[in-house]
Amino acid sequence: MSIAEAARTFLVEKGGPATTREIADALIDNGVKTTSKNFSMTVYTILRETQGFDRKTPYWQLAKTKK
Repeated sequence: MSIAEAARTFLVEKGGPATTREIADALIDNGVKTTSKNFSMTVYTILRETQGFDRKTPYWQLAKTKK
């Protein structure tokens, strides 16, 4: 599972927005392996560049889909 997919799953299960740190910690707690020295920045960059995520400082949430 990619970091973006894992973050999406976390936000759905949480039922609301979360900070980058909360997402990064949850991913590591749930088995995502990393050698990054700053995993929170890695998560931030991936979420910023992936469609489907919105950031309302300091929280990330899933983007609303247009109907």
